[in-house]
Parts: sequence; structure tokens; C-alpha cells
Amino acid sequence: MGRSETPECEVRTATYATGNNVTFKGDMVRRGLACNLETLDERPELRKFARNTLRQAAANRASYVAAALTVMRAYLAAGVPEVCGPFGSYAEWSTMVRGPLVWLGEPDPVASIDKTQAEDPELADLRGLGEYWVGELKLAEHYRVARLVEIANEAPPGFNTNLLKDLLLRIAGDKDGDISAKRLGEWLRRNSGRVVRLSDGHRYWLIQGRDAHAHVATYQLSRLTYRDCWDLRELHRDLYYFRMRNRAGPLGPAGGRL
Repeated sequence: MGRSETPECEVRTATYATGNNVTFKGDMVRRGLACNLETLDERPELRKFARNTLRQAAANRASYVAAALTVMRAYLAAGVPEVCGPFGSYAEWSTMVRGPLVWLGEPDPVASIDKTQAEDPELADLRGLGEYWVGELKLAEHYRVARLVEIANEAPPGFNTNLLKDLLLRIAGDKDGDISAKRLGEWLRRNSGRVVRLSDGHRYWLIQGRDAHAHVATYQLSRLTYRDCWDLRELHRDLYYFRMRNRAGPLGPAGGRL
């Protein structure tokens, strides 16, 4: 009592879920792996099996665990061959689980993320906004949320539909069928800094700014340049060293602890 701290602890839990056409969205896309079971049967619940798989797994658990550990040890003894690329935030899992599987010729578990990402509704909405922004708005201009709502509510020429209105209603529509500026602002803030590749082949990101006179947030879509990528790498490197320094304690001269 009387203090606030953030202790470090190991998390050794995994969550499993089953369902029909299960998918992920937003930040959960890279944190979840999907596995599809294709029964090729109209009534899969009526199938008969020669053995009880769950009972067999429970009865022979020790043998299965030993076999898995043997695969991991063989992979490590082979010098940890680089058979797949890095996987941010899950380096240990990629080395001890993903790497050995790919090394044995099994499919890469991370490959399922590509399909999940393609089906991510949040990413699809961000791409849709980016495509409209590149075609109809100005990349160099900062827009307030209220201004974006105004543009979406403008009557389109002829009998055309307002694509921006349809998109923003899907993103931030309220119960009255209007675009909620509050919900739209939260969505834009949540997706600020997220990089998306558009149909022109270039990468763009949403940048959050601030109107100094009105004291409200503004947003700009900007094409990602090589310099931006370099600055991001520098930032990630600085954050890494900052976290490592705080974890180990401040360093004095010649690496000595203070």
C-alpha cells in the first residue's frame, strides 16, 4: 500500500478459441494465429473416429512433450538456422517454436496472419480512407475532424454517391444515421502512425497534429519517405535502449552501476 509500481513477470498463458469463420482485427491481427479445419462433410458432427484424440493426447502427454523438446534441441544444436524472418514482439516464440517447425519443412504458422490481415476490417477502412484522401483531398493539408465530416456530408455531383460519407458512416456512424465527430476523432487518433500500402504501390501514414488557434487535433495523410523510415528505426532503437537501461539500472562510467 502507498506505492505504485509495474513489476516484471513472465506470462506463460495462451488463449484458444473455436468458432465459424473466426478472424481478428486491429492490434489483434499480429497477436493471433488462425488454423482452419476442413472436414469436407455436410454433417461433420456425425463423423466417427477410430480413436479418441483428446484421451490419447492426455494419456501420452509426456511422450509428446519430450518429442517437442527434442525438436527444439535439435534446432538449437544445428546452430539455429535462419529459416524464417523475424517476428516482432515474439522473438523467443519464433526461435523456439516457429523456427523448428519451418526447419522441419512444416508450414510457417505466421503465414496465416497474411490472410487475417487481408480480412481485417479496420485495415480495410484505413485503406479506403487513404484511397479517397489521395484522390480527392490534399496530402499537404491538415484537416480537422469537423471538416472531414463536412466534406462527407456535401452533396456529390450528379447522381453519384458520396464515397467518403459511406466510409465514415461505417467507421463512426451513430444510432441516428449520422457521422459522429467524437467517434471519428477516436478512430483517427487510434490509427495515427499506422502505415498502409495503397493501390499506387506507395506507403502512407496518418499523422496527428494540432491546430494552435482552435486547440483541436488535426490529421494529415502523408506519403512515407525513406527519411521517415530511417527516423522510425532510430526511434525504435532509442526506445529499445531506453527500456534495457531502465531494466538493468542506470549505468555509470565504463558501464558501472550507479
